[in-house]
Amino acid sequence: MKLVGIGASLGTISGKARVVLSPNDCETLNDGEVLVTRMTTPDYVPAFHKASAVVTELGSMTCHAAIVAREFQIPAVVGCGSALDEIKTGDQLTVSVEVANENGNRTIEATVEIG
Repeated sequence: MKLVGIGASLGTISGKARVVLSPNDCETLNDGEVLVTRMTTPDYVPAFHKASAVVTELGSMTCHAAIVAREFQIPAVVGCGSALDEIKTGDQLTVSVEVANENGNRTIEATVEIG
């Protein structure tokens, strides 16, 4: 299954998902896991030190998760509407945010592949 969202920070990474529903649960995130959440706030920043990528249900290019992911130079797909319905902790994910050139038009392709 492939989910599509807004590419907020470039890169491609594969790793296990960790669903985090509240900042209080950030301590459950292990090094190299993909942080999957509804949205982030400054309380989530400690999780970015461990995350290999970020996937959120809500957000845009200027949301908190997008800005912090760019600062940490990790891939981020935000605005991925059904992420919490489709992704479970432990799922293997490939998070990909790449620039594509199609007929001279540059676009950003942002996908989360489950499995």
